[in-house]
Amino acid sequence: MSSYLHAGQILIAEPFITDLTFFRKVIVVIEDNAEGSLGAIVNDITPLKIRIENEEQTTSVLLPLCLGGPVGQKEHINFIHPHGEVRDAISIGKGYYWGGNALDILNLAEAELLNLEHTYAVSGYCGWGAGQLYKELENKTWIPSNFNEEYLSERGDEAWKQALSDLGGTYKWLANAPMDVNLN
Repeated sequence: MSSYLHAGQILIAEPFITDLTFFRKVIVVIEDNAEGSLGAIVNDITPLKIRIENEEQTTSVLLPLCLGGPVGQKEHINFIHPHGEVRDAISIGKGYYWGGNALDILNLAEAELLNLEHTYAVSGYCGWGAGQLYKELENKTWIPSNFNEEYLSERGDEAWKQALSDLGGTYKWLANAPMDVNLN
């Protein structure tokens, strides 16, 4: 592939991927350039909540926790949110953003302006070295598409099925394939 992906595209795991980390996952692309690619799983929102607070512990917010990928889960907390006014946030489409200044998130929470229904703390991310993701795309490990807020979901497997079905044709049929084709 000669052109780069762009922030906001999604990668849908092909139905028979053997890596359990990515089995039936939907990843939103955050960044893609000659040095590599960065993304986050968006359909692995846990029932857990994480408290984000300022250094003085005077302002805090409790957010649902999304497992964004296997890289840096213990070191990296980021955000997916619908707040374009957050400094340094990257648009991922459909009015959603990745990251940005954590103090801006806390200030919105303190002013009761933070959209708590659509703001998530994200632990970890997905990363690929230079050219690695494009090899995986050539091998059809990932099916590229466009972000839809419905895929940002606690529904996990159902969100993956929806993303695949939205492509139509054979993909719609594959979305309903059993998790283990050997049991069919």
